[in-house]
Amino acid sequence: MNNSKLTKTNKKEIKKILSERYNLINNSSLNNFISLYMDCEATARKIIYYYDLKVKQKKKKERKKFTNLYCPTIVKVVSYFEINISRDLIVSIFSSDRTLTRNHKTPRMLRNGVIHEKKIQDIIEIENRYDFLKKIMEEWLNIVNYI
Repeated sequence: MNNSKLTKTNKKEIKKILSERYNLINNSSLNNFISLYMDCEATARKIIYYYDLKVKQKKKKERKKFTNLYCPTIVKVVSYFEINISRDLIVSIFSSDRTLTRNHKTPRMLRNGVIHEKKIQDIIEIENRYDFLKKIMEEWLNIVNYI
């Protein structure tokens, strides 16, 4: 009885998303992955924020509330603060290189696919590669925890 102006194709795509029920709540690998990635992203953003405060000396009203996560920026700020994190580790977590294919996506790309598009294939990839993804994110978190 809904008279929306969405096309039949639009409605079909929305129904497809809803029909692809995937047990997200009881998926401990996925939940742990999301939690680990959130911590990685939050700490990276905070380090960039501190860099902006110190180096760029931006006044509070000039600073952005949201900081983009570009790998070159992260590399620059960890180097500035003499945090011993390799460029390879940064890229392996935060790259959004669209040329990366299935089973080679970074945690950032997988999180984006799950959160923004509910990509079932990304959830499956997280499950299949969970041990490796967890290892690299925990490496980042262990380093920033002891700075």
